[in-house]
Amino acid sequence: MFPKAHASAYIIAAMRLGWFKVYEPLAFYASYFSVQPEGMDAELAMSGRANIRKYIEETEQKGNEATKKEEDVMVAMLLVLEMYVRGLSFLPADIYKSHAFDYRLEDGKIRLPFSSLNGVGDIAAENIAKARDASVQENGAVYSVEDICAKAKLSKTAADMLRRNGVFKGVPETNQISLF
Repeated sequence: MFPKAHASAYIIAAMRLGWFKVYEPLAFYASYFSVQPEGMDAELAMSGRANIRKYIEETEQKGNEATKKEEDVMVAMLLVLEMYVRGLSFLPADIYKSHAFDYRLEDGKIRLPFSSLNGVGDIAAENIAKARDASVQENGAVYSVEDICAKAKLSKTAADMLRRNGVFKGVPETNQISLF
């Protein structure tokens, strides 16, 4: 009886996944990337279809020479490319709107989390979200990039990655006030 029940469970799960992929694609992709985040490269995903295709082709040409990380990124980018072909897209990570790990639905798009950026690890992503929440609770807003980086104990690499991807858009760089 076990093999039949086991096979039935797999079929039911496959049917549910297929239904969501067809009828609720945003929820499918957001859930997939939240549960299986390995390989997601937000910077590459936001760079457009041409760059994604180029990366996939280059990785396929490497064959067995490709690293595990490159293969993981390629698998994620295949799904991102599929998503773009279906007319769906991402919103960039944002200091006020992004979650540490979860890909969230927003305005018919998927908001990237902090952890999707290369150089921002799980601990850093969690610290950013906690520091942001504490700043918003205390001040009503994020006071400065310098303040968040100090509270979240971010490395220079992680802070630079966040700046480069526009996460701190509209937030002052330092705590100092300019008189002129």
